[in-house]
Amino acid sequence: MIFLKLYGIIGEIITGLAPSTYYEYYVTPLCGTGTPFPAGPKGFSTLCGGAIDAFPFFESFENTSGTRDCWSNEYVAGVPTDWMYVGTNGNNSITPRTGELMAQFKIESMTEKTKLVSPAMDLTALTNPQLTFYFANANWIGDVDELRIFYKTSAGGSWTQIGESYTTEHTVWTQVILDLPNPSNDYYIAFEGKSNFARGIDVDDVMVAEAPTCMQPLNLTATHITQDSVELSWDEVAGASNGYEWFIFEYNADPTTATAVATGTTPQGTTTANVSGLEAYTIYDFYVKSDCDTDGMSFLAGPTTFKTAVIPPVCGQFFYDTGGENGDYGNNENVTTIISPNNQGEAVTVTFISFDTDFGWDVLYVHDGPDATYPLIDSGNDATPNFPARGYYGQTIPGPFTSTHSSGALTFVFRSDFGATRAGWMADISCTQLNVADQAFENFIYYPNPVENKLVLNAANQIETVKVYNLLGQEVLAVSPNTNNPTIEMDNLQTGTYIMKVTIDGNEQTYKVLKK
Repeated sequence: MIFLKLYGIIGEIITGLAPSTYYEYYVTPLCGTGTPFPAGPKGFSTLCGGAIDAFPFFESFENTSGTRDCWSNEYVAGVPTDWMYVGTNGNNSITPRTGELMAQFKIESMTEKTKLVSPAMDLTALTNPQLTFYFANANWIGDVDELRIFYKTSAGGSWTQIGESYTTEHTVWTQVILDLPNPSNDYYIAFEGKSNFARGIDVDDVMVAEAPTCMQPLNLTATHITQDSVELSWDEVAGASNGYEWFIFEYNADPTTATAVATGTTPQGTTTANVSGLEAYTIYDFYVKSDCDTDGMSFLAGPTTFKTAVIPPVCGQFFYDTGGENGDYGNNENVTTIISPNNQGEAVTVTFISFDTDFGWDVLYVHDGPDATYPLIDSGNDATPNFPARGYYGQTIPGPFTSTHSSGALTFVFRSDFGATRAGWMADISCTQLNVADQAFENFIYYPNPVENKLVLNAANQIETVKVYNLLGQEVLAVSPNTNNPTIEMDNLQTGTYIMKVTIDGNEQTYKVLKK
């Protein structure tokens, strides 16, 4: 931080600053008495100097980076298109891994290709120079933008590709570690983006450093996720003679300063860990590092981000989207809800009272069984641009759905994209003995609907209870007629939509009633 003192002159020239460095300065007036507050800060970056020779070299692409302006664009094919520094990708599904900005190559075309070229680096002091970075590339209706990495050993030299060609979709930040061959005193790396009319190539947190003696674990995954547990896994590291240490942090927490939500160790050869005690429907970050005994600890690998499952509703409750009673569901959701009966031998019935998802985009799938591998209850709807066919979307109320599986369970999988969100749904959940409820409610009718004053119910068997709820789930009317043909007084209810639960022979069914 530089403090500039002014004594009635325009300013002073500050010398001795480092090249390619971001600084902030403040100005404090000297008024003779008192201690005024300084004005500022005002930021600036010094110009690029010679080759970078201090390592590790880290590029964040933030406005505060002193070296970001030292990167350049080299146009390879198509209309000259620059890499940009942005806060989100083309569909808002990728945001910077750290900070507020990331590098992105994106154009709505199929031919453009541009290299983002690093400043010159003098790698001669490094024994085993290594490049680490993170990237993502979301698809657009199946199209995926491509990323390739190159190096050259002099400004006038030829580019050579290192690593693989990243041509498949990566919807989350993916770490890449590459050894840098043939180090020189005038060394360059480049990220080459090729446009395929998709959501863009995103790159963040680039580092060039001496390769650690103890290597990081790769391919971190979080699977078998429930409402309060997760299974963590990673690739084995040859030198990890003392095993591994793993951490779970709150989403976007700084792992160097924050307290881990959960942590533990595994011995050599064990590359999985089962973690419980997590909060439901919560986003977490997972990290792990290798313990190589006398060679020390590796850098922290991660994060891999995951979200725990929702707490499933039970019979007698209402089933809402993630927005709850009054809110909309969110973007980019992939939420599985398994609804099981309270007692063995019962079957779940889910009756939708309201339903509103973005038509042709956001989809609810219903499976007849205790997970999403069981048969899909087909809607007959076509696929959306991002999700498969046979799901439910729009404003048409689906169902009701009753499980025919021996478990009595139903599984709901909701997928939303990056665009508009809507109110979602409200559904009633009931449980009945298999095949018994249909018999109890055979020939049951109610009328008129819409109703103004009196609602007439008629059933073959005695109607035990009738309960009416508003769309907030609040009970507004309850009677126990104990007759086959009761009349329900609706005069005192306000105009609107209501949920009516009717019990016959101990079995409950749900119906929608419109009050005029």
